[in-house]
Amino acid sequence: MATDPLTPDLNILIVEDEPAHAEAIRRACAVGRTRIAGSLAEYRRACAEEAPDVVLLDLNLPDGLALQELTEPAEDGPWPILVMTAHGDEQLAVAAMKAGALDYLVKSPESFAAMPQTLERALREWRLRREHRQVAEALHVSEKRYQNLYHQFRTVFEGVADPLLLLSKDFFVEWANPAATRTFGGGRADLGGALCHELFKECASACRPCIFQKSFETGGIHEVFHYSPDGRRWNIRALPIAEGSGEIRQALLICHDISEKMRAQADAIRGSQLAALGELAAGVAHEINNPINGIINYAQLLVNRLADTQNQDLANRIIHEGNRIAGIVGGLLSFARPQQENRHPIHLAEALNDCLALAGAQLRRDGIAPRLDLPADLPPVNALKYQLQQVFLNLISNARYALNEKYPGTHPDKQLDISATALTIDGQRRVRLAFRDSGTGIPAEILERVHSPFFTTKPPGKGTGLGLSISCGIIENHRGTLSIASVAGEYTTVVVELPAVAGGA
Repeated sequence: MATDPLTPDLNILIVEDEPAHAEAIRRACAVGRTRIAGSLAEYRRACAEEAPDVVLLDLNLPDGLALQELTEPAEDGPWPILVMTAHGDEQLAVAAMKAGALDYLVKSPESFAAMPQTLERALREWRLRREHRQVAEALHVSEKRYQNLYHQFRTVFEGVADPLLLLSKDFFVEWANPAATRTFGGGRADLGGALCHELFKECASACRPCIFQKSFETGGIHEVFHYSPDGRRWNIRALPIAEGSGEIRQALLICHDISEKMRAQADAIRGSQLAALGELAAGVAHEINNPINGIINYAQLLVNRLADTQNQDLANRIIHEGNRIAGIVGGLLSFARPQQENRHPIHLAEALNDCLALAGAQLRRDGIAPRLDLPADLPPVNALKYQLQQVFLNLISNARYALNEKYPGTHPDKQLDISATALTIDGQRRVRLAFRDSGTGIPAEILERVHSPFFTTKPPGKGTGLGLSISCGIIENHRGTLSIASVAGEYTTVVVELPAVAGGA
């Protein structure tokens, strides 16, 4: 069959029982190869011998009507068919077109003269219809495939045990699987339209830092560890979803409950810590407490017996320093003794000073003199004191390591600054504690990973990679945040924020 209209090899089949009409039509075609059939039977034989490119079919033939050879719609037939008649009849024309004729022609000098244009138009329309049908069929196949993929994806999405949430760029939940609805829905049947920070933090403003926002800004995958209001620990990853244009309009949040894993790790670490500290504390208590108590008691006797002010002052200093040593021992013991998990208001300055007393000897040996800016009117926070002390000691230890790496000896820039401020965020009073050291800093490419369990910037044998991860968990469990800002080679600042006790001064 010819592929282009009006070419010399165009195969035209004329089905006409009047020889004079057939010859007139043949001459009118003017192009291509023409064959003539005088009946429907001859038409069928001619088509069986060689498929035509186009058929000019008389409406009334000796052995039947042309309508019975038509296929509706026209493009579903094997070739285009133009129906001809000697007399114009609107009803017949409509019937022919409905039955599948590509065109309806009335035999006349005018229609014969325009036959080449008619054939060209008919073949062009036929080709367009066939192409449209192919496109429609391909689209149908594609839609069917898409529907299957959609149902498969939805089955997988809804069957995943971890909570999954699809978020829009403005933090609204567009889709959530049943696990997410059960976990974060609070009894709601559908999370659609909810704000993600309302679900995760139960607050009106975006989380700080927001991994979801970072994914939109960088196009990369970001993760964070988070405590939900029910106390569970989550590893949350944000995966940006780009459209065909490359623009990111959505992100998928994958939430994995790591509570049991972290609890087991923390218990193991805590157990080893308690074992080591308990052994040390027992020795300290035996070797130091009794002599110190004796020194304090003898000094008190001197105070009672000495009359002059100068000697009394010396004795009081002995008592003061003895009590300080006893306080250090007591602080060390508090880390080893199991404590009842009841939170109560504590002053951060007091907890921090206890930690500095414990770490003081090491800091002085390394030439580090912490500079403190702790206002006396800081409001208290509701906390487990020993847990916050664990966090503070870890942060002080990390700062000490970074400073010693940069300045192995004494140096005027070898500084550790610890400051605290009270502030109000979203109507809630909070206390912010900042630890800033001028040490080695953290490279930008690994800054987001330092919270991860078992990740450490220290060489083998120098760190487990668990201290900061556990510290983050402790602070989050106290409804607080721990964030890090750092420039490699210059500084590191760790900021701890905790909610203040309501009405605390």
